[in-house]
Amino acid sequence: MEIRRLTEQDAECYRELRSEALEFEPQAFTESMAQHLAMTIENIKHRLGSGASDDNFVLGAFDGGQLIGMADFSAGRARRFATGARSGASMSQNGAE
Repeated sequence: MEIRRLTEQDAECYRELRSEALEFEPQAFTESMAQHLAMTIENIKHRLGSGASDDNFVLGAFDGGQLIGMADFSAGRARRFATGARSGASMSQNGAE
């Protein structure tokens, strides 16, 4: 398993996993499915690329090259983050205050 910061190249797999996580565990996120789907792939690339900073970034967990989990970190918003983990159709979440 590899854990690393997501980049612009991960935008498609980020969007797919986040959509899946929002579908199964919407209460784990501050963003709604509608808000997520309204984001263009260019918006996501910016967020993961030049829009990322030391206090606003996304970590991803990869297994065999596939994104299977992620955690958003943002100091500027509420101190809540969610992780989505793919294992069949299951999703898990963690919250921090």
